[in-house]
Amino acid sequence: MDSLDIDINLVADYICMKFINENKNISVTKLHKLLYLCQAWYMANYSKAIFNDDFEAWIHGPVSPSIHKRFTGKVMMTLPLDKKLVNPDATRQLNSEVSKHVDMVIQDYGDLTFLQLEEYFHENDLAWKDARNTDSKHKKTDNIISKKAIMEFYKSQNSKV
Repeated sequence: MDSLDIDINLVADYICMKFINENKNISVTKLHKLLYLCQAWYMANYSKAIFNDDFEAWIHGPVSPSIHKRFTGKVMMTLPLDKKLVNPDATRQLNSEVSKHVDMVIQDYGDLTFLQLEEYFHENDLAWKDARNTDSKHKKTDNIISKKAIMEFYKSQNSKV
């Protein structure tokens, strides 16, 4: 699948800075879900990925292995306890088309807690559910969620971000 080849960390930092600038906190688990939704809706609308990174179908929702590695040990930590964890220039470095898209995702999903977002994936996201490929919602998996499956599922949804 074609990609804009934007570093996922830049998008993550952009999201974090949006929350910082609004004096809101964001957990790393919520960040994973917002990144996935940014990617999913972008692919649904433009048939192209924002970044090349894949997401894995973890128990609590989609997880980016590179973001997980970056924030290892901080899964439940609320960002930004330490502003040094993010690039404050991300809001200026992300291109305007993608930043507008990310802003719409944050507008639609940003006020949800990570538990509400987790519930969304458990109830709705067929691409994530199919990749989990398990009847047990407590079984750990690290299966990759296919970009094609993500794009097809979100294209089939009525609302567009």
